[in-house]
Amino acid sequence: MTLWGPILAGMATLKEMQDGTYDMDDLADMLQAISVKNLIEKRTHEK
Repeated sequence: MTLWGPILAGMATLKEMQDGTYDMDDLADMLQAISVKNLIEKRTHEK
């Protein structure tokens, strides 16, 4: 996943990602949250 992950997930806007509102640690946290969410959804659908 890239910079676009949080934007497409509605967690941030492109402007926020570009203007320094979020730093690399924030980006990593958002990407991890998206990954966990996707894993939970996958497991839910497998049941």
